[in-house]
Amino acid sequence: MGFKIIIVGGSISGLSLANMLERSDIEYILLERRSRIAPQLGASIGLLPSGLRILDQWGCYEKIREAAGDVYYRTSMRLFSGKTWTDTKPVSFSQQLEDRLGYPQIFIDRKTLLQVLFDKLMFKDRVLTNKMVVSVDMSGEHVTVQTHDGSVYSGDIVVGADGVHSTIRSEMWRLSQKSHSGLFNVQSRSD
Repeated sequence: MGFKIIIVGGSISGLSLANMLERSDIEYILLERRSRIAPQLGASIGLLPSGLRILDQWGCYEKIREAAGDVYYRTSMRLFSGKTWTDTKPVSFSQQLEDRLGYPQIFIDRKTLLQVLFDKLMFKDRVLTNKMVVSVDMSGEHVTVQTHDGSVYSGDIVVGADGVHSTIRSEMWRLSQKSHSGLFNVQSRSD
């Protein structure tokens, strides 16, 4: 077995990493606890030129731009007094960004972004849903993760992309305290 990465979490970070690993020909498996990728959760997400440049390198930009529709919306901001603070007429802020940096600012539905990232993957069979990770074991030369259904997956490293209530973060704290490595102290923990 070559170098293998276990990605826990199939949202923006996990799918982005999977896209990068495929471009670098690095083996991975992605474990997502939900029953499907790209559920209708959350609101829209703002993408700035720096992020769109990366998405363009992966071949995702055109689909995102198409899904976003008109990105040259006008904005104005007012102070509490009611006086206009900024007004982007006649050229929108997004247009100014695109003129200067090559990409606009885009607000897009989070579900759409997830679907574009997933659709771009060549090895969709490496993305497993309904796989909630319950434990991590670092004994031996490899790391293993176990899911709620009893499945066990082995790899060289685990990447926690499982969100704010991260099982992987909790498991890393558990393993750190168990091994008494001294690398992390309890004062640096933020739950």
